[in-house]
Amino acid sequence: MADRILTLIPDMFFAAKVEETAKHLGIPLVTLLSEASLIMEVKRESPSIVIIDLNFDVNRSPEVIKTVKEACSPHPIRVLAFFSHVQEDLADSARRAGAFVVVPRSYFSKHLLEILQGNF
Repeated sequence: MADRILTLIPDMFFAAKVEETAKHLGIPLVTLLSEASLIMEVKRESPSIVIIDLNFDVNRSPEVIKTVKEACSPHPIRVLAFFSHVQEDLADSARRAGAFVVVPRSYFSKHLLEILQGNF
């Protein structure tokens, strides 16, 4: 089970679904709304998992993954990223940037319970 999860999910309705599932599982989860707040929180206390919606900024999201991983160094961190199923180029960029897992949003939604428990 995950210790603490940080998310960067600007879609408030979807973020609420993720937060409610985490609450049900008893997993501490913090949803952040900006790249700057995510990086600041990662540096403050390394989370067990960072979940990033690649659509928060399709031009910057791979760079944010790199920055998150560097901010946690030397502690390893698992970054899970999700994307719209038609954005394979964006998914490839996220993988090259160091995301541990990159899945379509539909997969993320369907397997949310397992993902939050660290089973991915």
